[in-house]
Amino acid sequence: MLNAYHNGQVTLEHIVALMHTNITKIFSYIPQKTWTIVDLDMKKIIQNNELSTKCGWSPFAGRELTGWPIGVSIHNTYYPSHT
Repeated sequence: MLNAYHNGQVTLEHIVALMHTNITKIFSYIPQKTWTIVDLDMKKIIQNNELSTKCGWSPFAGRELTGWPIGVSIHNTYYPSHT
C-alpha cells in the first residue's frame, strides 16, 4: 500500500480508510489507544530470513518496498520494531 502511495496511486487518507476506518465500521470495533509508527521514506528489501511464515519463504522476497513500520505505541508505551 505504501508503494502505491509513493507511486501516486492512493492517498494516505485512503490507506487509513482501507486498513483502519472501514474495518472498525465492518466489525463494530471500538479503536483502542494503539498506533503504528511508519517511516514513509524507509526503503527495505524483503528477505525470507526476516519473515515469520509457516513455509519459510515469501513470493515477495527480493522486492524493495518504500515505507516500513518502525514501531507501535500501545496505551502510550512505545515498542520499536526489530528492523
